[in-house]
Amino acid sequence: LERQISGVYEGVGVGPTGRVPYRLTLGLVERDGRASGSLVNLESRKVYAGNGPFKRLADGTELTLKLYENGTHRANLYLIRRDKDGTVTLDGHLRTVLLGREALGYTLQLRPIPPAQP
Repeated sequence: LERQISGVYEGVGVGPTGRVPYRLTLGLVERDGRASGSLVNLESRKVYAGNGPFKRLADGTELTLKLYENGTHRANLYLIRRDKDGTVTLDGHLRTVLLGREALGYTLQLRPIPPAQP
């Protein structure tokens, strides 16, 4: 499972500010039941680091990450990874956090980026 899910994903978030390109670098530790990673807004170049639990589902894997910028909780990321007919998808929601509460929501659609060949 770690090798299946860990990696780099890119895609688009759609929300109140329009379409925003994102890159997610994701790592998974199966024995701990934890995922960690970094989300980069490719437009603003802001980077958010986070971690959280994951859960196996009948048809995929559910990931929930709390994202931080400079130590401040900025967003929550809710994703479902599915592999259907050889096509991997990582879809879900990014919800910004303002004053400790979820505020703006973005729908995310991410796809894996193949590793670079030496």
